[in-house]
Amino acid sequence: MLPILSKIIRFNNLMVVGVVRADHGDIYYSLHLKKKNNNVSMVSGNSFTDIDALKKGININIPVILCIDGKGILNKKTDPKNETDIAWKKNLDFNAIYYTEYIANNLTFLTFARKKMIDDQIVIFQGIGLQAIDFYLGPLPAALLQVVIKQENISSNETDLVFKESVLTDVVKSNDAKVQNYLIGEASLSRYHISLYGAAIHFFTKQNTIKKNSAEGVKPADILYKKAFAYMGSGMLVLFFISLLSSYIAIQYYSDKNLVLNQENVYLSQNYQRVISLENQKEQKLKILNETGQLSKNFLSFYAYKIITSLPPSIKIDQLNLFPLDKEIKENARVGIRANQLILKGSIANETVFNAWLSALKRFQWVGNFEIISLKKDKKYIQQFEVIIDINDV
Repeated sequence: MLPILSKIIRFNNLMVVGVVRADHGDIYYSLHLKKKNNNVSMVSGNSFTDIDALKKGININIPVILCIDGKGILNKKTDPKNETDIAWKKNLDFNAIYYTEYIANNLTFLTFARKKMIDDQIVIFQGIGLQAIDFYLGPLPAALLQVVIKQENISSNETDLVFKESVLTDVVKSNDAKVQNYLIGEASLSRYHISLYGAAIHFFTKQNTIKKNSAEGVKPADILYKKAFAYMGSGMLVLFFISLLSSYIAIQYYSDKNLVLNQENVYLSQNYQRVISLENQKEQKLKILNETGQLSKNFLSFYAYKIITSLPPSIKIDQLNLFPLDKEIKENARVGIRANQLILKGSIANETVFNAWLSALKRFQWVGNFEIISLKKDKKYIQQFEVIIDINDV
């Protein structure tokens, strides 16, 4: 979740706050910077004599990078090829210190301090409500600006950074107390603001020349989640008002539409009832036509012709009823028609031929089931039969 949020939410509006610790009292400095695309611009820069003035003079709702220098902050130049420097660095307990390291060709510059002292300082800043997302020690971040300033000696806080051919060669205590301002773009920065600007540049670009460890009290993830929650809350509030406005507009729109539809419904109600009545009449007429066999796939003569032509000579038909009545016709009584049946009555001379004829009827696809109602001899000893045939394609 955190990597995703860090890609979506960027800290492009920053407050860099620095403190120069001294015996006579700490001095505080601030820079308000904004990053847009690849450009960093300074909004404001100030200095304060005490922590209360700092709290009143800056926007504590903006994420803060802390820069700490002065009393208790030590600078050390080491040569990775020098055995004495190698031994000194091996004996350094990195678990007990915070450090900021600057790598310059064959030299390494280390600014470090005891963890407790820095943690106490971070607690002081957080006590006035600052949202710390990172921190740097000493004057070394200002070395990143040499390519812009292009001077061989740059004063950063109470320290001078000495360069030769644009490469940092030494870090010494400054003996020059004069006011020194450096022009970076359109911003004019004092010696106490230049390290703040350099820290912001490294925070944005993450150049490999500077390395540092992290403080337990500085938790950028908490600030990131807080910022994400604020964005989400604002987004939900905006979405709520948009939904409310959309709902109001929709209610007005559909109220007008509903009024028009109600009026149309009144005008169409009688026509609708008329259509229902016509549909019922249509169904009744179709039912009558179906019962009379008019909706059959074939003409009634087709079934009679097929039956008659299929009869062998030894079978005589006395009566052929297509779609017979279900009962005798009586006055004031409804007559029903069996639209899916055919009744044959006749006589046979040979029962074997008769059975063969019935079996042959199955070749007609429209012939369904058939039933022999009667098969008996009359007084003249002639076999009479009655057969009901169901028609499938009605």
